[in-house]
Amino acid sequence: INAEYMGEANIARMRLLGTTVTRVNEGSGSLKDAADRAFQQFVDDGEHTFYAFSSIAGPQPFPTIVKDFQAIVGEEAREQMMTITGHLPNHVCGSVFGGSNALGIFQCFLTDDSVKLYAVEPEPELGVDENAVNLGNPGAGYLENFALLHDIRYVTANDAEAAAAFQLVSRAEGIIPNWESCFAIANAIALAKASRETETILVNLAGRAETEEIQRVLKVCQKSC
Repeated sequence: INAEYMGEANIARMRLLGTTVTRVNEGSGSLKDAADRAFQQFVDDGEHTFYAFSSIAGPQPFPTIVKDFQAIVGEEAREQMMTITGHLPNHVCGSVFGGSNALGIFQCFLTDDSVKLYAVEPEPELGVDENAVNLGNPGAGYLENFALLHDIRYVTANDAEAAAAFQLVSRAEGIIPNWESCFAIANAIALAKASRETETILVNLAGRAETEEIQRVLKVCQKSC
């Protein structure tokens, strides 16, 4: 398991339920490394191993299973946008860490030419092993599902922008978003500044922030906010 991605609180809950948690030390200890380690265990002992991964990486049929479940979020969002605004959103933003957040919200808008789709990643930093979609060349990343999609805009946001988005949503909406979602929110804020007042922007939030994520945001804010 990747401890930074999961958070110590979640790891404690897993252990409380009887789970044996194995930390990943290979590579950079990223989500990709954790997924690789889990799949290697599945390959080595498939008879006694059940492979499950809550993202769209890995071998089929697992990416398709996750994508189809996540697409329900997109179906409900599309229906609610039509009910509330009377039209489809002009822009749809989803974060790309594991990939399921963005791919799920995009599914119901892929054939709508009027809707612009934005897959938002953290801005690359020196010394950081990037493991999500390679911008401008999605087929080269480990999320091969994105290679089958067209007309998606791959963009980035930096930590300072994400931290500012975290604070804004927390104060304005009473929602404390998780760190992953903050990058999509940051892109939405940038879009709003450049859009007409009549345009609408749909953002998919991946979840609530854990204690470790809040602490991380506070550290970022001390440097840049």
